[in-house]
Parts: sequence; C-alpha cells; structure tokens
Amino acid sequence: FVRTSFQVTQIEFHQRAPSGCLQYHREGNGVIQTMNFAENGRHLANQDYTICMRQAEGMCSIVYEPCDENSFKIGPAIQQLDDAGGSGDSAIGEAREQCNDKIVMPCDSEEFLAAEGFSPSGLCDLLHCGNSFCSPGETTCRIESSTTPFNIRVMFGPAVREESPEDNLGMCLKYEQQPCVS
Repeated sequence: FVRTSFQVTQIEFHQRAPSGCLQYHREGNGVIQTMNFAENGRHLANQDYTICMRQAEGMCSIVYEPCDENSFKIGPAIQQLDDAGGSGDSAIGEAREQCNDKIVMPCDSEEFLAAEGFSPSGLCDLLHCGNSFCSPGETTCRIESSTTPFNIRVMFGPAVREESPEDNLGMCLKYEQQPCVS
C-alpha cells in the first residue's frame, strides 16, 4: 500500500494564467527557463508549450537576454548542423530550419524580418536553436519585441542521442518589460 498526497491551491480568477500558457510569469522582469534547465540537466523531449509573461501596465515591449554564456544550449552548434558545405548567414538560417529542438519568439512585424543572408544586430529572429541565443559575432546579445502577448513557444522534438550532453541543457533567459514611449 502506497500513500500519496497532493496539495491543491486555488487562485483568484483574475490571477489565472491565460489559456495555453504552461508557464506564466506575472512580474515585469525576471528569469524564464525551460523545464529541467540545470547546469548538469537535459531539457525534456517531446515538448510543445508556451511560456507567457503578463504585460504590466504602462509597458509596451519586452527585452530578452541570456542569463549567462552557458544558458542557451538547445541542440548542437548551428555550424555543426550545416553539413551541406554552405557558408554565411543564409547557411545558418537553413541550418536553423532543420533544428529538431527550438524556441520561437514573435517578431514585431514581418517587415522587420531579415532578408535571406542579411541579419543586422538587434533584429528579431523568429527561431532560435543551437548553442547560442544570438547570431555569431554579436557583441550585444538581446532581443526586444513589442508583439503582445509576451510569450515564447518551446518546441522540443523526440529524444536524440547527441555527442555531448552539454548540447541539451535548455534555456535560461532574463526578461525585462520596457515602458511605452510617447
């Protein structure tokens, strides 16, 4: 005979998470992580969920940046994915499209999406995978978006044996909402 206990907590209706949000952050700034993120952990396979941040009053955009240099490890380095012999930003873009595990962030507008082979610093990039949140060579690694609601979609495919467990740590991002500019 095994006895199991559960704790149930009811929250007030106005504090509930929006529909479809598996993680919900109510503060104007903080830290978001994929499930099972840890220095010696591995992100969970077969996941498709949304991490949501409640938009604070008077805030119109949100900035995301890695917690530290090792806080974004979703699969092998992008360069390792490009076995076709391509080079440059267009080859990196093609390799990202083939990522089994990725996060997707909404961009402000399709007008701001980079043309193929062109990726200026600070431009919103829909898809992130590999071992770096930002493009290679970027000195400032942060992304700002004014698309609401503020959310990130996590899409991890089936478990795949990688050569290095460090390729699969997951994601830790700091976020900070930015005031509206009039």
